Amino acid sequence: MQNIPTEIKIDIDNHSQRISLYNYLLRFTFWRPRDIIKNFTIIMMLSKNDEPMSAEITQSIIKKYINKSASNIIEEEFIGEYKNTYL
Repeated sequence: MQNIPTEIKIDIDNHSQRISLYNYLLRFTFWRPRDIIKNFTIIMMLSKNDEPMSAEITQSIIKKYINKSASNIIEEEFIGEYKNTYL
């Protein structure tokens, strides 16, 4: 996947840190295999994009999709875990 960056830059309080794309995915998928596979599938689909994109644009797209995926995990698996439970 030559047009996908191998590292992601994270900015926190005026400090930039670069971590590998794989570690970034692990961080946002809570180490759940099915979510890791889903997110890698998204990245593979992005890599097949015919239009060349800058590394900055590609990183922002990856971050957007991964953040959306993490939000869904939190909403469905943690917050909504007991929504159908009756006491």
